[in-house]
Amino acid sequence: MRRPILAGAVAAVVAVVFASPAGAVSTAHFSVAAINHTSHHSRHGFQFTERLRRHHRSVGHDQVKCRVNRRTRKARCEAVFFFAAGKIKAKGNFGRGDNRLQVIGGTSAFDGVAGKILIHNVNASRTRLEFFLVR
Repeated sequence: MRRPILAGAVAAVVAVVFASPAGAVSTAHFSVAAINHTSHHSRHGFQFTERLRRHHRSVGHDQVKCRVNRRTRKARCEAVFFFAAGKIKAKGNFGRGDNRLQVIGGTSAFDGVAGKILIHNVNASRTRLEFFLVR
């Protein structure tokens, strides 16, 4: 019962934030807690999924795949963030000094978005993701 209400509330907030006259630029800023759910390592990289929470409620999940460059010791990552209102796709380098992914698009309510996602490590299994979206 709570999930459909929460999903509807998130969709309504996203629709209001992005509803604007033609030609106008609209922005959205929000953050979520990402809690590690699964992770797998391979010879050339790693992948993981996280549960996304906001105000102690589940708002979605993500899937991240990274390839590690052994020379630079940085990972090239591609991520998809799943919310009730749609998906957000991002990619970028991650490693020492790099804590940003570029938003490269989305679906449904996030169709046509760009921007960035800042990554703030809280501890080994928890991260705060800060979304800055522009349309």
